[in-house]
Amino acid sequence: MMSTANLFTYFRDRNVGKDVLKPGIRIDLLEVDGGTQRSLILGHRLARDTRRRLIVPVDFRNEPEFGRGDDLAVRGSFLVDAEGKPRLTAFSEEPGVCYVLVRLGFDPNRSSMAEIGDMQRASGREEPIKLARQYGSYTLNAGLGTSKILELSAESEEVWSIQGWRAGMKQPPFIWKLWRVHPKSGVLNLNIDFQIGLVVHEGVSERGTLKLDGAEGLRDTFDVLHEESRAA
Repeated sequence: MMSTANLFTYFRDRNVGKDVLKPGIRIDLLEVDGGTQRSLILGHRLARDTRRRLIVPVDFRNEPEFGRGDDLAVRGSFLVDAEGKPRLTAFSEEPGVCYVLVRLGFDPNRSSMAEIGDMQRASGREEPIKLARQYGSYTLNAGLGTSKILELSAESEEVWSIQGWRAGMKQPPFIWKLWRVHPKSGVLNLNIDFQIGLVVHEGVSERGTLKLDGAEGLRDTFDVLHEESRAA
């Protein structure tokens, strides 16, 4: 049931022209030797470069809970097995923990021109849209005064990150990050079209839930987090 979901996706919805947070993470059917394997594909579906794509198979012995159409995982855990390989499994003993897949930038499986056209139409303006040279996704750390205002006392953990590259672009065409979000923590996202959004864990129950908060006043905070990441 969606009400028990602990897996979420943050992405730019072309239908509404803005960033949204929705329960569930899409699972693809991937051809492998001897058959097919249900897998989460981070990044470009066809890229051979492992820096642009990460494949996370579903553990068929211990599957996560699926929602509609059997292609949307809504409850589970991301783990690394004994061989060091990533897996999506059934929910493990992680009280209150949620995961959010943050997809920023252009859809790696569509042309950049099609993506820019969608953004231009959504803007409702005649002048060409501007793209952010610096965008990304960061946890709000406990040292920021904003965290105290939002009553956040923990930090989210980056599980995996994939970043695209394209000749002639001043910024990566896409950035995808999977976060493990603990109760009372938050993830701040600035997209390539300057939309900013804050995903927060309310921490109101053992199962927990995520919500999308307004973040227009947090642009300076994002700049601080971005500079901290570059200096690390």
